[in-house]
Amino acid sequence: MGRWLGGVFGLAWLSCALSSIGAQPLAQRTFDLHLAQGVVPPNERVLRVTQGETVQVRMTSDEAGVIHLHAYRLEARLAPGPAVEWVFKAHASGRYRLEWHGATSSSGSTQGHHAHPLAVLEVRPKRSEEHTSELQSHSFISYA
Repeated sequence: MGRWLGGVFGLAWLSCALSSIGAQPLAQRTFDLHLAQGVVPPNERVLRVTQGETVQVRMTSDEAGVIHLHAYRLEARLAPGPAVEWVFKAHASGRYRLEWHGATSSSGSTQGHHAHPLAVLEVRPKRSEEHTSELQSHSFISYA
């Protein structure tokens, strides 16, 4: 009985190892944000990804300022010129604000911290089928 049980666990472990080799990694999602006078076009305002994906955000601006992504604690200083880039793993599901703080607003004062978001990062949780298939590929088979 002990050898049989050891063989079953050995096969189950081997099955898990082999299934992880063939597992498809989540894709990398790339977004380009082009700020013009502190605003991005409407089609760039929602960055949708799935939890676990790698996210690449390339940002350019025609004026100096700071952009930051809430909850992920990412910040970048932008100025006219080459793009600045973030690459990170979307580990937390939810909607997170990307905020822009230009050097000065049109009135000459510094922009406030809780202005309308420049854009949002929307991280959707993995679908239940993905979780189910992950669990099935790592489950043990019992022959009773």
